[in-house]
Amino acid sequence: MKALLAVFALFAVLHAAALGGSIYSMDSFDAVQGVLVKADGASTYQVFSSDGVYSMEVAPGAYNISAYYYENGTLTGYAKDEILVGAEGAAYDIVLFSPDEFEGIEGFGIGEIDEDIPAGRKDDWAPLSFGLVLLIAAVAAYLLLGRKKAEKPLKAGKERELDEEEKKVVEILEGSEGMRNQKELREILKCTDTKISLLISSLEAQGYVKRIKKGRENIVKLVKK
Repeated sequence: MKALLAVFALFAVLHAAALGGSIYSMDSFDAVQGVLVKADGASTYQVFSSDGVYSMEVAPGAYNISAYYYENGTLTGYAKDEILVGAEGAAYDIVLFSPDEFEGIEGFGIGEIDEDIPAGRKDDWAPLSFGLVLLIAAVAAYLLLGRKKAEKPLKAGKERELDEEEKKVVEILEGSEGMRNQKELREILKCTDTKISLLISSLEAQGYVKRIKKGRENIVKLVKK
């Protein structure tokens, strides 16, 4: 019986997917501490983030993810979105908005954790998870050491200068208090959805902007001038 339970435990660990990311404030884009994050799908998971970063192990699938931030007992930051977690896991940053922008919020008490919901199910199979992590770490270290011997160090390249279209996007954001809807940017620049998406992706990769998903819309925030 114990052997059978161990097999089921190992199966659960191997088929768990990591979901995590950072938690930001929409106003300042600073990390927010003390946030309750919930993922509701076929199963429900939750975690309380005390350092602006959250992580949980979930079964692959579709989830409604929500986050709650309280100040002096009042809900002042909230986020809600639909995400898909694959077998390889998912990285998803949460941006907290004012609760006034949402309807029908089901809140929690300050710092409240529902004891009936597993906290990411991280600790259910701790011994097996620890052993699996050690095995993966050993293999990764072996592969990395082998690659380091074969590869030559690369010289750091110069930061690429923005092209005219990218500069235009930055100028528009600077004149709009650092934030615009992606659809509005497309209309201002009179370009296609594909073109504006490529421009935003390029600027995001260079650290100039951050694309924030809010429902079915993308909000582009300037983070580097």
